[in-house]
Amino acid sequence: MDVPHWILKWHTIMLGIGLWMGYRKDFQGSGWLALTIIGGLFTFKAINIFDFDLFRISVPMVLIGLGLYVILKPRKVQNFDQYFEKKPVDFTDKES
Repeated sequence: MDVPHWILKWHTIMLGIGLWMGYRKDFQGSGWLALTIIGGLFTFKAINIFDFDLFRISVPMVLIGLGLYVILKPRKVQNFDQYFEKKPVDFTDKES
């Protein structure tokens, strides 16, 4: 069998574990993302499909992807209406 040399390396296994962890946690958090990025970068470095160095373009692609993730991720909505509601003030003497 003609299996590529990079299939069973540590970085490909790290990439697979990162994607599996992300799937199990519905891609929430950042632990899976760190494993996936590190594994993906080293896997791209090991793949020699094209005539040029794929690692040279993979770092900018990862940075662009992280930027898009930060920009497009769902934000937690903070409701400030409760801070501006007028509540009645109680001036009764609590000691009497």
